[in-house]
Amino acid sequence: MDSKVLTGRQLAEIHAKHKAAETPASRSERIARINREYRQGGSLRLAATQSEAITVYSFYEGISRRVLREEIVDSIAHVFPALTTLPQAVAMSYANGQVTIQHIKGDAIIPHYDWVSAEWEVNRGDEALIGQELLDYAQTITGQQIAKKEDLLLYAGLDQALSLASSEDGFTDNNVVTTNQYFQLNDWVNGQRYLKAKQTDPTNAIMNSGDMYDLYRWDISTAGLEVRDAMSAGQKVTQFGGITILSGVTVPVGVMYMTASQDQLGWFASRYGLQMEDDPSGVSKMKIRKIASELISEVILNYRGVYKVTKSNVTSA
Repeated sequence: MDSKVLTGRQLAEIHAKHKAAETPASRSERIARINREYRQGGSLRLAATQSEAITVYSFYEGISRRVLREEIVDSIAHVFPALTTLPQAVAMSYANGQVTIQHIKGDAIIPHYDWVSAEWEVNRGDEALIGQELLDYAQTITGQQIAKKEDLLLYAGLDQALSLASSEDGFTDNNVVTTNQYFQLNDWVNGQRYLKAKQTDPTNAIMNSGDMYDLYRWDISTAGLEVRDAMSAGQKVTQFGGITILSGVTVPVGVMYMTASQDQLGWFASRYGLQMEDDPSGVSKMKIRKIASELISEVILNYRGVYKVTKSNVTSA
């Protein structure tokens, strides 16, 4: 005899069917029968519909949309004006899983757009047991995967922009430097000094989620009372020295980028925004399958607005 596991929906149907004619005796018998059928399935599934699920990863918040100025455009021929005399801009293209770089000249920029996509699927049997929470989680985690791809494009663009910088404005370029095994206060100050000397406003420090804890190594005379108080309270430090700290697991370990403000750095252009569409190929396999996609372009216009620090114990970044 095949085992049988009842879902919450089936339990509700049983309850509705017998509620009108139920007596104390029939109620006791019905509960006993339901329990028997649950045990025949090898486990008791009721808790799965009542308890909050355990998730194995913390939420990932994208970085690129907070570093670049985000705009939704009405056409891929949308023109971005560039009020600059700089000779080149960097447009990031995501194609076939690899990043390619295009250099665009001129004061009116029409960037290249590419699709970034991710797909998820859920067994219909799992959905029946766990319910809408499973579908919500699938959509959320897929959106985070898209955000990670966006951020990888950003770092590639920042690195390319760094390679374009040259000596100008009476300030010799030293925009890629090496520090000790931990980020120091001097790294912070030198990054701000560089960006200010390039007539930009230092705004963001981008680093790996683990590297941001280097700040916790600083003594109180370096970090200040506010940072030390946040550490003692178990709070995440998101600001230091007027700089917003943006951290994520996608940032190369041992690397910190310091960037100018959105209005001075570049654009994150999106044609449609993130779309979620059904994939009909999953129907025949008893699966719910969806594709998340977006048509985007990331443009680093101002290579003077980027500074990079690499730890001495990082062999490549």
